[in-house]
Amino acid sequence: MLSPYQLDVILTILSDSSAVSLFGEGELTAGGSDLFLSLHGKGRVPITGFISLTELNVDLGFKNLKFSFAGLKVNGTTNDLGHLAGLIQSVFDIVWTDDTKAIMNEMIRCAIDDLVSVSH
Repeated sequence: MLSPYQLDVILTILSDSSAVSLFGEGELTAGGSDLFLSLHGKGRVPITGFISLTELNVDLGFKNLKFSFAGLKVNGTTNDLGHLAGLIQSVFDIVWTDDTKAIMNEMIRCAIDDLVSVSH
């Protein structure tokens, strides 16, 4: 027999908060395929001066997420959150655009460049 699980969460959006209690008995499983994270960069290492990261390309993604929450109850009501994986995929696909990637890449590049920019 599997042990029951319980998770109490307070969701806060702006100034509104609500408590959510998740309770279930059974397996919690998650999986996916085509998970990837890639990192490519170029830098300069001059004989004198500062080491610098001149270019960075970070990308990540996933497909076919699957969740199973056997016997899950949310605030006492039985729920099937099988659609959660599809919702996460949809939101990710909407948010992770070329513009978002460019912004994230530049933020990460600047942070890394600050770490590695050491004077000889």
